[in-house]
Amino acid sequence: MSLSHRQQHQLRRIQAGLLRSDPQLGLTPDMFTTLYADEGMPVWEQVSSRQNRIQQATAWAVTELPSSPAALPAGATPAGIAMS
Repeated sequence: MSLSHRQQHQLRRIQAGLLRSDPQLGLTPDMFTTLYADEGMPVWEQVSSRQNRIQQATAWAVTELPSSPAALPAGATPAGIAMS
């Protein structure tokens, strides 16, 4: 599993806080890292990146939205500006 620098930094801050509050609890993330280091994240727990969401939205808009003026309601344009 690959995390961005920002995500890694946030996790280190969380771990440091846990170590301060409860030293035993602070060691737990290391244990899980060791146990599951070579496993990928389950699909249902993955969050798509911003770039992936933009690509998905663009693909949806291209395939689902009407592409010809004939498919639009009378007076509408693809940009959503009414023509008079």
